[in-house]
Amino acid sequence: TLANPLSPKDRDVAMVFQHYALYPHMTVYENMAFGLRNRGYAKKDIDQRVRQAASMLGLEPLLRRKPAALSGGQKQRVALGRAIVRNPRLFLFDEPLSNLDAQFRAQTRSELLALQRQLGTAALYVTHDQIEAMTMGDRIAVMREGRLEQVGPPLEVYRRPDSMFVARFIGSPPMSLISGTWSVRDRKGYFQSDSGSLTLIFPRGELPEMERWDTCKVVLGVRPESVVPCGPDDPRGNRVDGIVESVELTGADAYAVVVCGRDRLIARCPAGRVKPGASIELGVDLAACCFFDPVSEHRIAPVAENGYKEMPAFGGNAK
Repeated sequence: TLANPLSPKDRDVAMVFQHYALYPHMTVYENMAFGLRNRGYAKKDIDQRVRQAASMLGLEPLLRRKPAALSGGQKQRVALGRAIVRNPRLFLFDEPLSNLDAQFRAQTRSELLALQRQLGTAALYVTHDQIEAMTMGDRIAVMREGRLEQVGPPLEVYRRPDSMFVARFIGSPPMSLISGTWSVRDRKGYFQSDSGSLTLIFPRGELPEMERWDTCKVVLGVRPESVVPCGPDDPRGNRVDGIVESVELTGADAYAVVVCGRDRLIARCPAGRVKPGASIELGVDLAACCFFDPVSEHRIAPVAENGYKEMPAFGGNAK
């Protein structure tokens, strides 16, 4: 039984292709009107729809031009206009900005988001660019080899990835992942890396989803913004000493790769405050830490108020 018995042409989905797919011998006007003519729309209705879409996209001065006389950004607007005139139930965008340079991509991304909100039509947007996914999506779905890894609001997927794949894929720089051992002693949780270079102590209640596990192998995950330099008067109790290996400047912030013995953490630092080779003391936000099963690579986490996601391959014993 087909999930959708309708043939693709009858599903009222308008697609915007990665490579524009404009007819080179047609003008901008004719390209935008082509689909409507094929569907038998009246000439007056076609003209009204095309000119309305052209006005929304700033294409009115270009209606008589052919694609060869357009820039990449203008071609992309024509492809969008061809979809908009359909007034469909759903837009399907197949990496529509990947052929634009960085400046045009950022500008067009903002314009496309504003346009979608103005139209109020649902859109499915396919992209390999995580910045596009995070900034444009109300919900994002992360795929891996045709399998759905996680679906949720962008911040939820970023802060609480369901798997190590999502933790590595979402975020730039990615989440730091360190293999080690989890144990509970004296009503506190302890994480120690396999190298013995990194130890974190979790007071009771700081990470309740982990308190029900005995000693077991885990992978610690922590985002760069949750690892920051700290001074002698900083109240953070979990401190890590290390040496700055490299620094990536992104503007007001810098991301430092810090070597702690045989472990590496990525820390967010104020620009100009850290240099390669310098000693540094870091504070770790315990509440932002994630733990993953090293075998299944899934996150160890509750799925509901009264239930937990059980991990068959997990090496520990639930209390």
